[in-house]
Amino acid sequence: MKIKEFIDRHERVKVIWEALQKNSDEQFRKRVLGTDCLNISVMENTNIDRKTGKSGILYQIEMGTWGDGFFAEYKKLLNYLYFADFFQWKPCVHFSNQFTYAEDHPINGTENPFEYFFEPIVKMDDANEYRYYVNSREVDWEFANRLKPVNGYDISEEYIQAMSEINQKYIKFNDITLRYLQSTDDLLGKNKVLGVHVRLTDFKQNFLGHPVCITAEEHLKYAVDAVKKYGFNKIFLATDDVSTVDLFRKEFGKNLLYYEDVTCSSGDVSVAFSDNVRENHHYKLALEVIRDMYTLSRCNGLIAGKSQVSICAIIENRRNSPYEFLKIVDKGNNIGNAKKYSDTDIVKG
Repeated sequence: MKIKEFIDRHERVKVIWEALQKNSDEQFRKRVLGTDCLNISVMENTNIDRKTGKSGILYQIEMGTWGDGFFAEYKKLLNYLYFADFFQWKPCVHFSNQFTYAEDHPINGTENPFEYFFEPIVKMDDANEYRYYVNSREVDWEFANRLKPVNGYDISEEYIQAMSEINQKYIKFNDITLRYLQSTDDLLGKNKVLGVHVRLTDFKQNFLGHPVCITAEEHLKYAVDAVKKYGFNKIFLATDDVSTVDLFRKEFGKNLLYYEDVTCSSGDVSVAFSDNVRENHHYKLALEVIRDMYTLSRCNGLIAGKSQVSICAIIENRRNSPYEFLKIVDKGNNIGNAKKYSDTDIVKG
């Protein structure tokens, strides 16, 4: 009892104790073997009185890299939250002004791009009251990758289930985002809807390590077959490519559903790096892809290639009834002499 009381009074010891408790778990040992995930520095906020400061450990997640798509960062965030949840730390999330979708002025009353769209998990004011804190590191988000293959586009059932639980526990859209997403129910109605996500633009360049690009025609073939076999009466299309909309409209006519106000492209540069004179363009780009992901998650079935949007749609879908039909078209990842991705492949606008 005295040992437990000592541990409860010393936050740093709690981290070590938690690791020791789980060290008898063979799967745990395999996931952390050979890494420095548990080489953790717990720091003390000396500006807080020990008697009045909040107990527990604050986990300060700092992220938001320029050039990453919205759901590449979002999925990385889920990984960070998985790491924090493992130790029962309190996550405080901040996206930097280098985030691809950040604006140079406050949005929805905040300068934190994470809070443009989501409720804070721990508010910044509350974060300042914690006696102990840990700063996030790159290796932390890699901890969750022990649940799946190494490549960021590959998934496993274990990973999807774990991330869906983290998503459910920590991620909540703010009121402004929720109002924007109300159009989803209006679009889908009571129909039995097949969601199709066609990711082209920069994927057509087949960058090294990225999935081999799946053409719009291949997606269409799978969609036609699924409609015949499973009786979907509407098709919701989410795509970044203008010609794909025309292709699917020709096949499905009035049964095709899509958002007409989404920014698309006919080239091979991601729409995330598009130029537009509209106010708050980057913020609106993020809202559009959030709505696409969310709508895909609300469909009865899904056909998609491997992309961060489709992976996050599958994770989000677990909040509701699981898909009746799911087809991830997978031709593997680009290897060998495939083109490497670099800053020259994007245009900041």
